[in-house]
Amino acid sequence: MSFRTRLQYRLMFPGVALDAPAIDDAALTRAGVRRWWLDDGAGGRSEAWLLAADAPTGAIIFAHGNGELIEFWPEALRFIADELNHDLLLVEYPGYGRSTGRPTGHTVRTVMRTAFDRLQQERAPQQTIGFGRSLGGGAISALATERRLDGLVLASTFTSIRDLARDLHLPAFVVENTFAPLPVVRTFPNPVLVIHGRNDELIPFRHGQRLAEGAAQGRLYADEGGHNDTPRDWNRFRHELADWLAELRGTSRGQ
Repeated sequence: MSFRTRLQYRLMFPGVALDAPAIDDAALTRAGVRRWWLDDGAGGRSEAWLLAADAPTGAIIFAHGNGELIEFWPEALRFIADELNHDLLLVEYPGYGRSTGRPTGHTVRTVMRTAFDRLQQERAPQQTIGFGRSLGGGAISALATERRLDGLVLASTFTSIRDLARDLHLPAFVVENTFAPLPVVRTFPNPVLVIHGRNDELIPFRHGQRLAEGAAQGRLYADEGGHNDTPRDWNRFRHELADWLAELRGTSRGQ
């Protein structure tokens, strides 16, 4: 592995170093989670957790940030299944947690495609939304170029990896433009909800502004949070997401 590849790998995928305890299927079932294993296209397999709604009106595929694991998110996002009646699929990156393989642009894209395809086969959602946070916004945007998504939610996401590298004063040779959400949202035909903190210390707020402005049907949800504490008011955000999903269905919330 070249120096450039090693450096890029450490910058983009630090979560491979996070410890993840073994969890058996029975424990997940008791927690209301179904576990899937997804092929990464390079000999590895990635874990995914499905939190199923009782009477789903759609599904949301969630991709987390590069320093996180899927088990960080069920508590915060369970309202999507319990209150908003959407199946929630949390997808792990190759090499993260209990997943095998190695995270690269190719394997992450493959796992996201595999997750989408299995969701369609097993749950047949009426609508499918991609929801990505930070690096996950890049992964979800890449999925939108290969599969039909009815909407995108991009939280604390960059316009492109290279744009972010320039903001961090990193030389261009350090990174490949693995993920570039801005060109994707410019041609994406469906609604895009952008969530970004005005005080984001890692990915400047202007990235979120440009993503919302670049989308044909963009909406910006902003608060005073930073990179890892946006949204700050989860109750307000739940209502915002509920309204946005209702508009996506052509109805008003509560009907």
